[in-house]
Amino acid sequence: MTLAAGTRLGPYEISGALGAGGMGEVYRARDTKLGREVAIKVLPEGLAADPAALSRFEREARAVAALSHPNILAIHDFGTHGGVAYAVMELLEGETLREALSGGALPGRRATDYAIQMAHGLAAAHGKGIVHRDLKPDNVFVTKDGRVKILDFGLAKPTSASPTPNETRSPTVSAYTEPGTVMGTVGYMSPEQVKGRNVDARSDIFSFGTVLYEMVSGKRAFQRETAAETMTAILKEDPPELSESGPNVAPALGRLIRHCLEKTPERRFQSASDIAFALDSLSVSSGAVEAPETFSRPAASRSRTVERVAFAAGGAVLAGVIALLLLAPRQRGRGETPLPGVRFTIPPPKDASFQGMLALSPDGKRLAFVAARGDGRNLLYLRPLDSLEARALDGTDGAAFPFWSPDGRWLAFFAQGKLKKIEASGGTPQTLCDAPGPRGGTWGAAGTILFSAYVGGEIDRVPETGGEPVKLAHLVARGVEFFRWPFFLPDGRHFLYFDFSGDARVRGIHAGSIDSPQTSRLVAADAGAAYAPPGYLLFRVGDRLMKQLFDADRLRVTGEASPVVEDVWWDSLSTLATAVSVSGNGVLAYQTGGLSSSLLLWLDRAGREVGVVGPPGAYIEPALSPDGKWVAVTRGEPDSGRVNVWMIDLERGSLSPASSSHSAVPIWSPDGKRIAYATFPSGGVYVQEAHGGGGSKLLFPTKSFTPLSDWSRDGRFVFYDDVDWRTFHPNLEVRELQPGLSKRVSEATWDETTARLSPDGRWLAYGSNESGSNEIIVRSFPASGGRRQVSVGGGTQPAWRGDGRELFYISPDGRVMAVDIRTEPRFEAGTPRALFQTRILPLVEARNNYDVTADGQRFLVNSRRPEDGSLPVTVVVPWVSGGRP
Repeated sequence: MTLAAGTRLGPYEISGALGAGGMGEVYRARDTKLGREVAIKVLPEGLAADPAALSRFEREARAVAALSHPNILAIHDFGTHGGVAYAVMELLEGETLREALSGGALPGRRATDYAIQMAHGLAAAHGKGIVHRDLKPDNVFVTKDGRVKILDFGLAKPTSASPTPNETRSPTVSAYTEPGTVMGTVGYMSPEQVKGRNVDARSDIFSFGTVLYEMVSGKRAFQRETAAETMTAILKEDPPELSESGPNVAPALGRLIRHCLEKTPERRFQSASDIAFALDSLSVSSGAVEAPETFSRPAASRSRTVERVAFAAGGAVLAGVIALLLLAPRQRGRGETPLPGVRFTIPPPKDASFQGMLALSPDGKRLAFVAARGDGRNLLYLRPLDSLEARALDGTDGAAFPFWSPDGRWLAFFAQGKLKKIEASGGTPQTLCDAPGPRGGTWGAAGTILFSAYVGGEIDRVPETGGEPVKLAHLVARGVEFFRWPFFLPDGRHFLYFDFSGDARVRGIHAGSIDSPQTSRLVAADAGAAYAPPGYLLFRVGDRLMKQLFDADRLRVTGEASPVVEDVWWDSLSTLATAVSVSGNGVLAYQTGGLSSSLLLWLDRAGREVGVVGPPGAYIEPALSPDGKWVAVTRGEPDSGRVNVWMIDLERGSLSPASSSHSAVPIWSPDGKRIAYATFPSGGVYVQEAHGGGGSKLLFPTKSFTPLSDWSRDGRFVFYDDVDWRTFHPNLEVRELQPGLSKRVSEATWDETTARLSPDGRWLAYGSNESGSNEIIVRSFPASGGRRQVSVGGGTQPAWRGDGRELFYISPDGRVMAVDIRTEPRFEAGTPRALFQTRILPLVEARNNYDVTADGQRFLVNSRRPEDGSLPVTVVVPWVSGGRP
């Protein structure tokens, strides 16, 4: 298939051919919508006509598009136009590694630098569960500024029975990955690929070894006359010793390459992150290259046994290093050599997953973190860094965003709408004050705690002994969710905070004082900051943790910001939390994984996964259309920092924005032709056509953000939560669209939320915490009749079956529960029964995180990705050397 200049593929206009590329032809094009130059890969006609190949191409393009890493070619879009399937990628200027090797071996410094970058890219992709399967010099690109990009990551390759001009004697032999099928490029395959066995990330490590061998020797590791002989060599022979290629190949580098090229996966490096770390160490000790400033992602899937053995071997050494850190400033003052860096990883506790909330103790010896257990409970854990085990602290159910007292005796945390503290040694938590919708806290040396709550978007002050919180008068928010993530500076009077303003001139890290109204903006950023002695500001921009010199006395930054950690984990949808903590003596802890996202999974009544809707994304509040053909969902947009309502076509899988303003909590009109949503921070409920045509119209005004719940089938009533954002206390309200009046469903002093009206319009199900825990209540409507609790042991998020004979809800441990309902001659509810366990996202600001088809047979559940929370926490001791990174 050849496309002429000027051909349009959707919003992309072809400007010229760039050549063949993996699965098809590659063209240069202009994105007319965003005004940028891009590259477009077009699927060959034969494969585009194959539904299975097209589905695979789209699925894997989506998977790679979810990656965001500087060493992986970015995929911007996927689409079809006039029967042509295409993927849109960033446009690169430079040459492939194959072209760079045309003159023979690379200089040692350059080869090691390229290898480190490749390892970082592999580690990032492996952490997302994506294996390349065809790593070779042709699929590695070097830009003009020396940046390495891995190409065609995870995309299937076409079958080629004979060598091509670009791959002499090294054909790509298959595009498929079923067991027993050979896939990869001969000469760069792993032994398990040659045997047609299932592959994992360690197969890429073998291929990486063959590429690195070629970079330093100028020769292919397993090159033979025929493909069959090459495969035999991969299975049974070792490549020639690198010493035969010349004296400039360091013996340590040769050992590293041989370790990559072990015939059995178990004997190789177990992660690309390990390779990057080894290359970093090798380059520093050998002087081959300067060590990069950034830290790589840790291994995504290493056996717990290996982790334990490795940590057991280094635990005593680590304890010594941490102890020596206390002496390091004095030693450096005498001109002694700085301590060497130590880096290790901490896996999540058994049967639990990290939640991206970390807090190192002030002395850097203990790590507090929040982890979700298999029963759905979020607990606060504490792990000494010289120990193999973490222990859960009793009484910390629902914990979020821990932070330490300056003396390291206490841990503060948020749970059940309260700010609490607990002794690090254990005991009973003490409640300090109300703190609904937390957005971080900090404990000052003078005994003052500052914290931010979503409810007012402001910063509150409370004594460490507890009491009524007082707002800092000079930091009164201009709307909802503006100020968050306070962080005390060493003097205990000044602090950092993040202004989450839509104005780019204001948004960023600011410095303030508890004694003075004067504030100052320090840097632009996308999340809160931490101060790291001896004088650095740590903050996140996109997926990168950045550092910049900072004078804490003068509240002034100097110099330029530079990256510390690539692909750091962060919550894109609500809190903008970043999984990073730093101690006062140079210990850094972080978790990688980039943008936090979820999957919209179809599950049947037995909990079996029967489909996936759309790509991974920052989703909450999915709502199925009445005809079951569309999903409206709230989606975070990390590039803009906005949250909007999007539409997903379930038949085509296409994803498109439904609103252009900050909006959330979509509900469908009874006929499925319109959607309504709430806007923020100014408020107002708007409605628009669901499938194009006309703009949005105000359905009814509100004073502030008003989460919607349901639209009655007769079209008369819209149910919503009237939330007092100062106390986070929600009450149920109903709006009768004609004559346009609102009234409170009840005058309860407890929380009532997420009302769902039965299909016959007679019964209202909703959540209530009147009993002290969240339960599902059903009452008559519109008249206020008797109230009946239908859940047992807690419940949230009610949903009716289409005929009204079954009511569903989510238990506290994340199970879908079902209750049989009878309404004649009177209302009766059966005993709740569990249908299946889910990985449903916990509710933060969301009112619901699942929906059910009208027949009650399939559930669309907003689910944690399997890999989320499984990535280990990386600890670096010290993160600066000699006082400088």
